Amino acid sequence: MELCRLRHVPSWLLVFSLMVTGVLPQLFPIQTCPYSDPRHSICRYRPLACPGKQLLRSGGVTKAQQVHIVDLHNQLRAWVAGGYQSGLPAAANMRALTWDDELATVAQRWADQCTDGHDKERSVSRFHVGQNVALVWTYDFEDDLQDEPDWDSQVYAWYNEATEFHFKSASISPFRFSKKLGHFTQLVWADTHKVGCGYAYYRQPVRGLTKIYVCNYGPGGNIIGGAMYEQSPVPTCRPGLVPATGTYSGLCDKDPYYVGDDENEDLEDTFGSSATHVVAHSPFQTSYQTFLLNNPTVHTISSTLPSSSNYFLLGRIRRTSPGKQKRNATTTFA
Repeated sequence: MELCRLRHVPSWLLVFSLMVTGVLPQLFPIQTCPYSDPRHSICRYRPLACPGKQLLRSGGVTKAQQVHIVDLHNQLRAWVAGGYQSGLPAAANMRALTWDDELATVAQRWADQCTDGHDKERSVSRFHVGQNVALVWTYDFEDDLQDEPDWDSQVYAWYNEATEFHFKSASISPFRFSKKLGHFTQLVWADTHKVGCGYAYYRQPVRGLTKIYVCNYGPGGNIIGGAMYEQSPVPTCRPGLVPATGTYSGLCDKDPYYVGDDENEDLEDTFGSSATHVVAHSPFQTSYQTFLLNNPTVHTISSTLPSSSNYFLLGRIRRTSPGKQKRNATTTFA
């Protein structure tokens, strides 16, 4: 789907152009919501809403970006599955991810709300859905291409929680959830095999220019008491799985010829909610996280804990670019 850039475009012209191009049915809710829960993001929120802010770019992720996002995830999952992540064993059931349009549609709907944190309900009929969210904001107005998403930085920053916050192998099985590590553990949750992401760019009165990245995962991970993955002395695929096609050594696909019970397959209808983190079959939403991603050009880091907030701020990045004025950029993870 082509991205729509919304700068200086009248709303009536945008709606007309979407109708002509056939995008409108995907962007606007139908009269009867296809999801049973009225709290579902598709039922509850309108596309391109961005209340209280100025939406500058929306419309989803391009096909090329979809391929790149899946590739980034699978490279990192293969790194863990192969036993290359320091201190972590190899895996016997790490699924390869593929793109999922339904997950992406729901993720885009949440991105279009231009808000922090997670949506309340994003489940689909096939499985419960996990979610990673990141927001980056800056006051630098010089770069004409600054509305382009930087998926590499966000996906790698989610993964880098493993090093930043010292994920331990003892937390793999049974899984022990940590708020500081939730993005990493969802990213490499073995049973997850679908991903779909959304992106929006907007101007916020306080923060300035803001990018929001939302990725939805199915079936969702971070199930306390479950297993992040099955540990193995060497990377392999347990019965019921076969080595994935492609270049991702150590990743697995479902064996279409396998006959047997697979209690982990999709975890369909196990949970009645799409909450990112689950305890004893009861969902709960975690607090928001703010995380300073690794960057060699960090000059100052300050720590603060807002007293009236359910997220905590760990740092602020101040970058300088040759020939440009200083700019502030902060990354918030939910």
